[in-house]
Amino acid sequence: MAMHNIGRPPQVQPGSLERFRKQAAGATRDKETTTAGSATRSDPAAGERLEISDQARKLESMRRALIAGRRAYEEAPEVRQERLAEVRSRLEAGAYEAPEVRQTVADRLGAVLRKLDALIE
Repeated sequence: MAMHNIGRPPQVQPGSLERFRKQAAGATRDKETTTAGSATRSDPAAGERLEISDQARKLESMRRALIAGRRAYEEAPEVRQERLAEVRSRLEAGAYEAPEVRQTVADRLGAVLRKLDALIE
């Protein structure tokens, strides 16, 4: 705000207050319909329409999955340094090179990836 406007009421553009009132009133009357490729929300009083694409829906789903992942990470127990040192020494000794161990790791990783795919869809 400029110094010369201090103490004066803010200037409102003509019609902006009325548009705001219509939008606020229309928000409670909006109706939503779903088509094959998008969702459409219309406000007949304002003559406006909003379409939400499948891509936008997928992005929102991914955003929610990311938030859920962050929460899970934050709630996870802290790394125990002694356990980490034990696993590192076993790794260096080649304990995880056996085909059975590799298969177990691949199976577990595959399960995690399938869960992530399900969250995104």
